[in-house]
Amino acid sequence: MDKDKFNLILNRLLELTKKKQFDWKTTGNPATFLLALEGSAISINAFFGSEDSTITFEFRNERGEIVESFSVQLKEDKDSFEKASKIYEMANNKALNSDEVLNHILKQLSSDSIAA
Repeated sequence: MDKDKFNLILNRLLELTKKKQFDWKTTGNPATFLLALEGSAISINAFFGSEDSTITFEFRNERGEIVESFSVQLKEDKDSFEKASKIYEMANNKALNSDEVLNHILKQLSSDSIAA
C-alpha cells in the first residue's frame, strides 16, 4: 500500500475514533479489534515488545478477505506508530467498554452500601 494513502487512512481513523464515531469490536484474538464498515472492514492488531513493537492494520473486502495490510514499527516510524497506538488503545477501550466498567467500579467503590 502507498504510504501516503496509509497515512491519510491513519489520520482519519485517529480523528473519527477520538470522536467515538466507530464501534470497534473484539475478535477471537485478544490482541485484535475489528471495525466493520459498509462493504469493508479494518482490523488492528498489536505486538508490544520494546523496539520490536508493531501495529498491523488489515483491510478487508465485503467477504472478509484481506485485500491489503500495513504495519508500522516503533523503531522505523515513531510518529505513525504513536498514532496507530492511540487508535489501538481507543479501539481496545471501546470494544471492551472500559469506560463503562471503570465508571461502574467507581460508583460501587464510592457507595455507602459497601460493607467494611
